[in-house]
Formats: sequence, structure tokens, C-alpha cells
Amino acid sequence: MKLILPIQKDICIRCKDYDLFSSDDIIGETWIDLENRLLTKYRATCGLPLLYNESGPNEWRDSKKPSQILEDVCKLRNLEFTLPGSGETMLIIDKNTFNLENYEKTQTRNLHLGAKEERLCLHVLHEFGLVPEHVETRKLYNPIQPGVEQGRLQMWVDIFPRSLGPPGPAFDIKPRKPKKYVLRCVVWNTSNVMLDDTSLYGDKMSDIYVKGWMQGLEDSKQKTDVHYRSMDGEGNFNWRFVFEFDYLPAEQMIFIKRKEHFWNLDDSETKIPPVLTLQIWDNDKFSADDFLGQVSLDLNRCIKPAKDAENCGFHQIPGTDFGVKSVSLFEQRRLKGWWPCIMDLSNNRREIAGKLELELEILNEEESFSKPAGKGREEPNQYPRLDMPKRPETSFLWISSPFKTFKFILWKKHKWWLATGIFIVLLGIFFLLFLYSMPGAIWSKIL
Repeated sequence: MKLILPIQKDICIRCKDYDLFSSDDIIGETWIDLENRLLTKYRATCGLPLLYNESGPNEWRDSKKPSQILEDVCKLRNLEFTLPGSGETMLIIDKNTFNLENYEKTQTRNLHLGAKEERLCLHVLHEFGLVPEHVETRKLYNPIQPGVEQGRLQMWVDIFPRSLGPPGPAFDIKPRKPKKYVLRCVVWNTSNVMLDDTSLYGDKMSDIYVKGWMQGLEDSKQKTDVHYRSMDGEGNFNWRFVFEFDYLPAEQMIFIKRKEHFWNLDDSETKIPPVLTLQIWDNDKFSADDFLGQVSLDLNRCIKPAKDAENCGFHQIPGTDFGVKSVSLFEQRRLKGWWPCIMDLSNNRREIAGKLELELEILNEEESFSKPAGKGREEPNQYPRLDMPKRPETSFLWISSPFKTFKFILWKKHKWWLATGIFIVLLGIFFLLFLYSMPGAIWSKIL
């Protein structure tokens, strides 16, 4: 935007509500006095960055170099100064000595850094209290309702005098593009799961299955098959969940873009933390399934798993008195072990409702194409290959397996009663056959 000061000294930035069939409505606006920014002694025309870069995304964009700005400031404040020459790392201003080494003791290697003398001048400029590079937050007001805040706008303003020539390259403010990632979660086993059901003969049991989803992507929920009739809280699954999502590494957020309602013209954009939720459920055929417990894993701060089920417990739960160790799955790439599932009780009490043995692996788009893997036990069944779980013979659905129902339920509990009943039935049949054939045998003897 080109303008002439002080004739055009005020700039108005206005936010509007877009309407398809009518005029756009004003939400709020803010006014900025450019003349004040140009004339202030704190040099508010263009904020000073922390580093002087001659290339890269943070390339110097001011019309003047730091040495030129420092010269103007010293003249304005009547300070004696001696600017450093090419490659020099020492500067004297008003009998004060400044060394570059004092400012860059812990400076990391940066290929985009500029000349040493310019970097030193920039560090000294920050000592004068000039306006640093920053994003300002301005309140929005509507002329119809003056004094009532309508929201806030984050922005910055740069002013470059045209007499100094063209400024540096404009800062790239395009939104970051999310990267595609794939989370593979293999549910191997469960242990110490609460036994929520009671069989007809008083045995405690549970029909266990595991459900999982990524926060914000509840439409892509997945669940394992059912481990029927678990008598000791152990379940075997060998089941793979596969979750695809868009991720912003710089912000450590999942990026979701979709329409909230079918009548919306544009997609809504949402950023949420990458949290994996896993729940253990008890399957019921004639009523609603019973929730047993859950664990939520933030992939950026994932609690470390235990090596075995015996060492899995409350010390892994955030918010307890134990020092919980966490790790980023995006850095670790792969985790395997046991995690506790928690059930919330009354009076703010919690208990462990079961333990999950999982294997978590995060892959980018290229890795997921080079190492394909299907959901569940579907093809391609690899990385790792999942075989059918070796479940005990007592794990079956009683409706679809009448022979196993008789063998493991009726016969196991009442085999002596059943044997006695079969013996009595056979004895009765023999007695009836005896009575039926006795008259004929007697008459044949008489005749």
C-alpha cells in the first residue's frame, strides 16, 4: 500500500462477516495512526528481529541495514560512536565497548546469518530499547456499538520510506501446510480386566473387546473382535488399528478441515492435540455393552509403557504423586509395552480396570506407502504379521457353539448329575424293553 504522510496518516482495518446474498456485515474495526509510528524515537516503522539473516525464511526485510540504523540512532541521541569495519566484532559507543562474543555465547549454527559487524550492530540496537519485531493484538470495535469489544486482531505494520529504495522481501505469512501421518496401533493382549458379567452358574467373566480412535476423528472409530468368556481378565487379539491424519509438526497439532453442516459453503479448520483414546468394553448380546476402562495417550507427551503387565500400574498415570515419564512418539517413532486403563469411580476415586499391551508406530506418508499394512488382520498383513490369537478353548460364543456349550459349561459343572441321569434313562429304557418283550417270551415257552 502506497500513501503520503501526513496527508494519509490513519489506516483502518475492518473485519466483516461474509454473506452470499446480501451485503457483508461489519464485525469490528481498528484505526492505526501511522504518523505517530513514523515520528517516535523508538523507531516503530519496522520491528527489529533478534538475528540478522541474509537468507532463509527470516531474511532481513528493512530498507536499512543494522549499521545504518545504529548510525541514525547515535546521531539522534548525540552519542559518540565508531562503527565496526568489515569482519570486526567490537564496537565503541560513548566510551562503552560492545563485543559480539558477549551476545552469541550460546548461538547455534545458522547458515543464514549475515556479516559479523551487522549482527553486532543489531544486538546493540536492542540495548537502546527500540521496538522489537512482534505481533500486536488490537481490539475491534463496531461503530454501532462503540466501547463494546467485538474481538481481537493479531497483526503487524511495517512502514518503509520510498526515498530509501525498495524494502527487503516480504515475510511469508501463508498458513503452514499439514503433513500426512499414519498411526498404527497393534492391540496384542489385555490383562487383569474387570470381570463384569456373571454366568448362569455364578462364574465371573467378561466378553472383552477394545475400541480406539483419534481425538477429533471420532468418525473413524475402530474396534477389535471379541474375546469371549475371559475368566481371568486376559484377552488375546493381535489386531491392528490404522489411523490417518494431517499433522502440523511446528504447532504439534492435528489439522482437521471439514464442513460442520451440510449447508456450510466453506470448510471449517480445527487444530487439536494428537490424542489416541483406547477403551476396553464388555460385549453383551441382549443389552448395551458395558464400559470397563480407558487410556488416553498424547502422542507428543506419551507416557512410557511398562515392559510387562506386573510392572504396569498407577505410577504411569499423569496427575498422580509419581514422576510420570513421557516421550514423543513423533521422535521415538515406535513404542511397545503395557499401559493401564482407568475407571473413574465416585468420590473422585480411580482404579485400574485393565491393562493393554500395545505397539504404537508413527509413519509419514512415504513410509506408509513403502511399508503398507491393513486394518485388523486384513491384507497386506505385515509390519508386523498378525496371526490368529491362541485363545483358550473356553473362549466361544455360546449361541453359535452348542457342542462347546455342552462340553465346557454343562458337562464341566454337572457331569456327575448328567452321568447319573443318562444311566437312569438307559436303565429305564432297558426296563421298558424287558416289560415289552416279557409276555411274548412267556407265551412262546408255554406253547
